[in-house]
Amino acid sequence: LEVGDLKQVQVEFENVAASGSFLDLAYVNLGSAYENAGFNQLALDAYTKATQANPDNVTAHYRLSLMYSESGDNENAIKECYEVIRLDPTDGRPYFHLGVMYYNAAVVGNKYDEATLDVAIQKFKEALLADSENVECHNHLAGAYLLKGDIQRDKSQALKSYQDALREADLAIASAKQNVRFGLSFPRK
Repeated sequence: LEVGDLKQVQVEFENVAASGSFLDLAYVNLGSAYENAGFNQLALDAYTKATQANPDNVTAHYRLSLMYSESGDNENAIKECYEVIRLDPTDGRPYFHLGVMYYNAAVVGNKYDEATLDVAIQKFKEALLADSENVECHNHLAGAYLLKGDIQRDKSQALKSYQDALREADLAIASAKQNVRFGLSFPRK
């Protein structure tokens, strides 16, 4: 997005804002333009204003969750993900995003928090209930199972985790082949 394009987006936003109609959508579009141009704080502010204009705007809450996560504010990112889930429990994106955040929190240096890893696994599973073809989610779930197998002391539980990892890897491959067959792009965001 060029600076001139951004100015045009701002002019269009001001016209919509003056009309008072669809203000939340105008803020979402403005936030997206700012985000694409690399003005993350302005994007965050625009998405916040979108949620103030319409607290039920799922897109604004989801974009906020991503922006907070990118800035390292996982507490607010998690809060926004749960707001998206409250508004639309069938949307798999916030479950996947939560899974990634919990997975990253479970792996700190060479130390692993198995309880947090279990939460990540559960969120990946919930994401797949909403979108069973999400290749990226199958891959992440396979990785989480693989890590779980690595950190388990009980060999039979470790074997089960490795088998779960292989199953998810197979599902990821099958989903990717299906997406390519139908000309779909992935990963879906």
